[in-house]
Amino acid sequence: MTLGFTEEQAQRMMNTRRVLPIVENRKAPCMDARKLWERIGKPHGRFNMWVDHNIKPLLGNDNGFAEISAKVTKGATGRPRTDYTLSRDIAAHLAMMANTPEGRDVREYFLDMEDLALRLAKRLPVRVQSLGRSLFIN
Repeated sequence: MTLGFTEEQAQRMMNTRRVLPIVENRKAPCMDARKLWERIGKPHGRFNMWVDHNIKPLLGNDNGFAEISAKVTKGATGRPRTDYTLSRDIAAHLAMMANTPEGRDVREYFLDMEDLALRLAKRLPVRVQSLGRSLFIN
C-alpha cells in the first residue's frame, strides 16, 4: 500500500531513516555528532563552529528531553579533540535546524510522517482509537 506517497517522498523517508534510525531509547546518547553533521550537509562549514553554535549551548542544561555526552580524545594530529554523542531526540532537533538541503529533507520527512499518521488514522480508525486508549491507560 503506497498511501499516496510519491517516489520522492518514499526515497526521502528511507534516506532520513539512515540519518535518524529508530532506537530503543530516544533519550540515551547513541549517535555520533560528527557523523550527523556530515549527513546533514556540514552546516556552518566546520564541525567546531557547528558545535559552538548548536551543541555547546545545550551542554549542562537540563533540557528535560534528551542527553549529550562529550569525551575528549587525541585527534589524528595528537591534539585534543572533543567527540560528542547525542541522543536521537537531540540529533533530530539538530537535523531539523540545519539550513542545508539535507536539513530541508529532514524537515520534509517529519511533515511526511505527520501526513502518514493522518492517513493511517483515516484508514484504521478502530486501531487508532484502541492505540490512543492504551497510551492513556499506561
